[in-house]
Amino acid sequence: MRQSEYHWARPQSWPLTVRVPLIAALLLIFVAVIASERVLTRFSNIQDDNLRGVASVYLDSVSLALEPFILRQDIWGTFDTVDRARNAAGDLPVRALVATDNSDQIIAADDPMRFPTGTSAPSALIAAPSIDDLSLKYTETTVWTQKDVVYQGQLIGHVVTEIDVGNYLRQRREALWSLIIGNTLATILLAGAGYFLISRMMRQVQVLSQFMGSHEGDGLEEIPHSAFPAKRTEFASLFERYNKLVRAEAERRDIAQRLSDQAQLVSLGRLSSTLAHEINNPLGGLLNAVDTLRKFKDRPDVVEASTELLYRGLKNLRDVSKATLDFGRSNVQDHPLSKVDLDDLRLLIEPELARKNQTLDLTIGVDDDTLRVLPGAKVQQIILNLLLNGSAAAGEGGGIGLNVTTEEETLRIDVSDSGPGLSEAARHRLTVGSASKNGAGVGLRSVREITQGLGGGIEVADLPACGAKITITLPLQPKGGFVT
Repeated sequence: MRQSEYHWARPQSWPLTVRVPLIAALLLIFVAVIASERVLTRFSNIQDDNLRGVASVYLDSVSLALEPFILRQDIWGTFDTVDRARNAAGDLPVRALVATDNSDQIIAADDPMRFPTGTSAPSALIAAPSIDDLSLKYTETTVWTQKDVVYQGQLIGHVVTEIDVGNYLRQRREALWSLIIGNTLATILLAGAGYFLISRMMRQVQVLSQFMGSHEGDGLEEIPHSAFPAKRTEFASLFERYNKLVRAEAERRDIAQRLSDQAQLVSLGRLSSTLAHEINNPLGGLLNAVDTLRKFKDRPDVVEASTELLYRGLKNLRDVSKATLDFGRSNVQDHPLSKVDLDDLRLLIEPELARKNQTLDLTIGVDDDTLRVLPGAKVQQIILNLLLNGSAAAGEGGGIGLNVTTEEETLRIDVSDSGPGLSEAARHRLTVGSASKNGAGVGLRSVREITQGLGGGIEVADLPACGAKITITLPLQPKGGFVT
């Protein structure tokens, strides 16, 4: 693909050297997101377990120490125990410690101004989760948790504490940013490495693509050995196979051209004997006219009649010979198709028709402006081959037809005959293109080759009564056609 064909708004048009690393990078990002989510989830669970474990040990010891004081409603003993427990929290960042009775009335707190004794505990303390339900939230820097104080199976109060979890959240943020930065760097590094490796791998593909796409319409060109990989790799073998394909295609084109020339010579050969006969016949009459002129040169009426006869006869011979010469020279320099070319076909085929006492039904329903986009010599050769084939099939006293019309931006050529129908061998030559071993069927194969070269199609049908009809359709913007 050439650079001008890339369009950054259409990802499907991007080169593989961009698409493959980009897809790999997207896959890496997808995997990194999933892996990061699992790592952060696992890290959060570990932090929650750690916090619950530390808080459980701390509150177990505090509740055990407060049990006798809460049971006796000893405010000063409870306050003293709470104050000492608050200062002995160690690594657990306790922000507040409150002891309540079983009716959620505050008995004592480490901060009496914030939580006065004898008042109802705030809703945050009452709704505080137990240690087993404790978990961190990204939106809260502190969490509340509580422990029941039980004496002989009876609930006598609660120990509620507020813990500063800012350090835990900071660790989570650090882990998150570490994952983001690490994954980003890894993705960029791997995408860059992928781009470099894919570019090296695709370099040979680009060479192949360049040679395959840079000579459209002019034939393929072999890849020079200087462009081959230095080492014996799969691409070197691929280049060699491509060069073999190019040589085979060149040979095929050469054979097709020689086949076309051969078909033209075959057509001319079939016409030559008939044309010689048709040229020889008028010569007798022309010689008689000359003898008449010699004998009656003093009679103006005889001279005028004989001169007119000579003019018509010589003009007819000139037209027949000119059409034959033009057809023979058609491959030297082609020209736009016109109605004159189609009229010349009548002159070329008439001697053959006269020899076999056949009729030609000719209908031309197009104008020169429509025909001029097609190459005249090639279309002439297609029609003449089909007319000669139809004449051979129609037999003595038969008839052939030629109808040329347009249909949906295509030229339609219908050639029919009154013969027994097209044989399977002839159908095969028209559709597959192979001639017989003795050279028969070259004309029909040439019809197929030229039609395909112009981007056209071929249809074969049997007529209801007898005979066959061959339909050639040629696009009016033909592939490899004639453009003026």
